[in-house]
Amino acid sequence: MSFPNNDAYWANAAKFLEKNLKLDTKLVAPNEFREKFKSAKPYVSNWNKSLDECQWFVIHKGMMDKIGYSVLENIVNKSTPVFANEVFVIFSQEINLPALQSDFVHLKAFFEQMQLLDKTSKEPLINSQNTSSKNVFFSDIKDIVSCNRTELELTCREMSQTAYLGDGIVLSRVLTKYMCYLEGQDLSLTPHLCLNGYWESWITQVMIQQLFPGNYCLDIGANCGYYSLIMADVVGHTGHVMAVEPNPRLASLLEKSLNVNGFSKHSIVVEKAVADTNGAQVNLVIPKGGFWGSSTIAQTDISAGEKSFAVETVTVDELTKDWTQVDLIKIDAEGAEEAIWRGMQETINKNENIIIIMEFCSYRDYDAKEFLQKIQAAGFSIKYIDNDAKIKSLSIEDCLTARSGEYWDLFLQRDN
Repeated sequence: MSFPNNDAYWANAAKFLEKNLKLDTKLVAPNEFREKFKSAKPYVSNWNKSLDECQWFVIHKGMMDKIGYSVLENIVNKSTPVFANEVFVIFSQEINLPALQSDFVHLKAFFEQMQLLDKTSKEPLINSQNTSSKNVFFSDIKDIVSCNRTELELTCREMSQTAYLGDGIVLSRVLTKYMCYLEGQDLSLTPHLCLNGYWESWITQVMIQQLFPGNYCLDIGANCGYYSLIMADVVGHTGHVMAVEPNPRLASLLEKSLNVNGFSKHSIVVEKAVADTNGAQVNLVIPKGGFWGSSTIAQTDISAGEKSFAVETVTVDELTKDWTQVDLIKIDAEGAEEAIWRGMQETINKNENIIIIMEFCSYRDYDAKEFLQKIQAAGFSIKYIDNDAKIKSLSIEDCLTARSGEYWDLFLQRDN
């Protein structure tokens, strides 16, 4: 298995190790890390020997149930947590490295998950005979808002199911209730949705909290339609959802997902790329290695192993010109954010209470500071969705410098 270099969480964990790991120091880590660290040992059944030999432990939070509580407890007792992000916690016996504070959100989530894992080692977290529990099946998707992150993630994992349909198509159950058609070759979302049954739980909770029946929503860069399904469920038949996805394969699967879940009457899929012009032809570049979620129209050069094909552009203003309202727009466009913003000025001006949830990176091919200033000038407060599903204030300076090489999940809304 190749190392997912395009995944920021994996890349940042590897970068930390490269900076601090001494030559030939042994570590336990997921198989993919062996590509970068020859001394890495994979997660195996014979843990006792590996624990005695190794000084570093890279714990993938999505694999904690496979590692087991007793092994994790052993690691915690003999090592110090020195790094944590949304996906990984790294423990080390290196005494010169500062330990993370116990209340650090990513470390705190790890220990909360350990506590639940301790309970599951004695009795099942979800009793398969008790199908009336709201934690087993989110019949009302709004129930997710009342869960903490650990409860949501563990429940979805317990209820996840996957079936291969042929032709590279995978059908997966997500968020305990939706049937979602997925591209089997994609490494960005498909593995997570198949085995975990959720994606970006913190954004999931915030989005559900902000949506209401009758809302009109746009999902830009919809990919497989994970967020489109949430939108369509909450807004109901009195609302409307438009999912915009330029990749024809993903757009086709997305349409199937909306249909099979009963949302086709109040949702639509548009197979175009959102930008600042209508009807232009641009190249959609799919990165090598199968990371379809990182496809972009903002890249001009095509590297070896990458694929590209022509797609047509459209503006948000064109898409929503006949709408009486626009309540929420989700933007995940891998570098096209500023162009999308230029093409949605009428929509912004007409909808005072619009909410925009946007993935933002400071290293895109546009002036990031100038873009943020334009957002503020339009009356929006710049906030972000933290990994505890809380909406927090963010200065332009911090947005540009506090997470070098990483992205923010911006939450943009005008002050009342």
